[in-house]
Amino acid sequence: MKELLEGDLLTLTVQDTVLLALEHNSSLTVERFKPSIAQTYEMEEQGAFDPVLSGELSYSGGGSASGSGLTTAGVTVPFPTGTEVGSEVNISAGEDVSLGVSIDLSQELLKGGRRDANLARVRQAELSRFSSEYELRGFTEALVASTETAYWDFFSSGLQVDIYREGLRLADQQLLEIRERVSVGSIPGIELVAAQAELALRREALLDAESRFEEFRLRLLHLLNLPIDSLWEIHIKP
Repeated sequence: MKELLEGDLLTLTVQDTVLLALEHNSSLTVERFKPSIAQTYEMEEQGAFDPVLSGELSYSGGGSASGSGLTTAGVTVPFPTGTEVGSEVNISAGEDVSLGVSIDLSQELLKGGRRDANLARVRQAELSRFSSEYELRGFTEALVASTETAYWDFFSSGLQVDIYREGLRLADQQLLEIRERVSVGSIPGIELVAAQAELALRREALLDAESRFEEFRLRLLHLLNLPIDSLWEIHIKP
């Protein structure tokens, strides 16, 4: 942005304007976080089907040589189908060492026995993430469109100001010529009144054009939202 700003004059093309709006628009910054937040909810719901590890270690007998210890480790894996598989390993150490392994398999038949029902919350979180992504895309496209429109409105209003200024200059010049011709009697005095009325109309039209130009300048600066203290004092050169 520094290369575009010289003093209080900001030189912009339509591409520069769109890029600055995308970079500094605070509402877009908030919208960008929403898909990531929705994704965390989706991961949280998917966590219901993550493996669950468990373990236990016990020892009895104090410091005597006849003491015994028991180590238990297990893992349980739930599936969206309602199936749950568990495995457990037991190691007992005393005078003898023994090893035991068990595998459990269970299947829900009624409640929790349908895959679609078990995945309902996951699908809901997934749809919420998709929705937030489309909302971000739509918001970005709308911001780009409104920024381009604001730029061309500002550009065309500047051209209109130039046109009305030239029209005012010509009307003023015409008034001088008519005043001279009236003074020498070549045309009636009523022509002077008409020229003065035309000059007043041109002056009013110029004021309206300058007002629209200022309105479009402020609207464009609002969309850009540049981190500048004297933002509203910035003049824009297309």
